[in-house]
Amino acid sequence: MSTKRGKMDPSLDYADFSKIGVYGHSMGGAATVHVSDRDDLNITCSVGMHPSVSDDSDKNESKDVVVPMIWFTGSSDTTVPPNGVLKGFNADTIKPKIFAEIKGATHTSPIEMEATYIA
Repeated sequence: MSTKRGKMDPSLDYADFSKIGVYGHSMGGAATVHVSDRDDLNITCSVGMHPSVSDDSDKNESKDVVVPMIWFTGSSDTTVPPNGVLKGFNADTIKPKIFAEIKGATHTSPIEMEATYIA
């Protein structure tokens, strides 16, 4: 597979398409987990912020992550509780991987406390 899939825009000449990272929050975090199991997308790392994978009902949908991933959750998240994120983390066999539970963070903390997540 080509590392550069063609020019989308001349301003993207600097982009290195062999090093793609994906990120998502909540349902986007679940989507991040699900695309991180694809080895045909040139994804090299991923970050799931409060990924809602614990309630997935489609058992045919793979969660076999094939790239290094950071799994973020918040100890006060009642929308996607930390134990559900930890369950997904534990099911992920790829290494390296990181599980980070931010004390006091809620489901909307990535929006409200951006600096906490960046630091």
